[in-house]
This record gives sequence, C-alpha cells and structure tokens, in this order.
Amino acid sequence: MKSLTSYQQDLIKVLIDSKALAFGSFTLKSGRVSPYFFNMGRAVSRGDYLSIVSACYSEKILDTIGEDFTFIFGPAYKGIPLACSIAQDLSSRGIVRRWGYDRKEVKDYGDSRDKVLVGEIMDGDKVIMIDDVVTTGGTKVEAWDKISGLANNISSMGVFVAVDREEKDREGNYPRDILGKDGLELHSIITATQMFENLLNKEIEGKVLVDDEIYQSFKEYMEKY
Repeated sequence: MKSLTSYQQDLIKVLIDSKALAFGSFTLKSGRVSPYFFNMGRAVSRGDYLSIVSACYSEKILDTIGEDFTFIFGPAYKGIPLACSIAQDLSSRGIVRRWGYDRKEVKDYGDSRDKVLVGEIMDGDKVIMIDDVVTTGGTKVEAWDKISGLANNISSMGVFVAVDREEKDREGNYPRDILGKDGLELHSIITATQMFENLLNKEIEGKVLVDDEIYQSFKEYMEKY
C-alpha cells in the first residue's frame, strides 16, 4: 500500500473526529447497502474542522494543477462552504482567487448578473469545481452545464472532491469516465480504497474502526458496485 500524504492523513483524522465517516452497514439513497457512510456536513459544522478540510483541498489543488486556475466554483449546497473556506485558505497562502456558487432556483429579481451564479465569473476563466464526494458524477455534469454558458471561453481545470467512492452507476460507468466525456477531470483527496486500506486493523483511541470483517464487506461491495 502506497503511503498517504500528510494532508490525506489529516483528512481521514478530521472525518473520523467529526463523525463524518462511519463504518458498519448503511442503506444509501440509491438502495445500496454500504459498509461505510460519509457525510461531509459533519466535517464543515465546526470552524476548526472546516479549516483543516479546506487546507487539505488547497494542498490537493496545488499538488495537482498548481496555481493555474482563476475561479473556484462550489455547487449548492455542500460546495458552498467548501469553496468559500478554500478561497480563504488559499488567500492566506498568497493565492487570491474569485469564488462563487450556483442558485438552486434562478432568481428573477434584482441584479441580473447573479440570477444563476452568486459570484463573478469572467470570460476566459479557468474554473475548478469543489464538492464533497463523487458517486456517479451526474450532478457535477449538471452543475457544469449550468455555469459553462455564463461567460465566453471558460474552461474546467478539474473537479475536486474529498472522497471518491469509486462506484459504478447502473450502466457500469465510473464517475471519472462520466465526467471525462464532458471534459471534466476528477481529482479526489482520497479514495474509498485508500481509506479502508489505511484504517485496516489500525487502533484509533482504543478502537479498531475497520477490522477484517468490515474490510471484507468493503471488498465485496466494490466487486458488486
């Protein structure tokens, strides 16, 4: 197993500390029974957690594409606090970028410039999209379609998520492939496999979160989905 970066380890720790990551048996919205559950809402509910999470995103962005982007887009709703805090974290590193988020419902009053997007996207912008997790990738494509026509010649520099569940949709397509068809490249801070392998039989505060039984359940789940 390849060793994790310090920011990958930091992300796992804050997800566990905030109880954003839990192991066991969980029925998902899709109906699938998963050996783990991930809820980023818990990890952005406190300032200290959010600060660590945003720093992890910043490190991943800089490791992957450097400073070659001009706009940070956070799709509603989980992407909003993430994009905001990442913009702040990057600013503290001397990297100042604009950021914004989309409206779930188009505003039909007031300033016409923010009917769809709150934030100023400009011609030629190089955009990174920020979200918490990727399952099928469909919502990311919809979000991109929503903003891609708001300015001329804007381009995607990638979709950055905390966790890639590495699952296939009903047709057997992986999110990376679905996003790639629309020119969106997926970058995750960590994958489900990396999390499970890193935590296997590791004692954390006197408790093993991923034992052999849970790990085997994960392997069977991944083979199926």
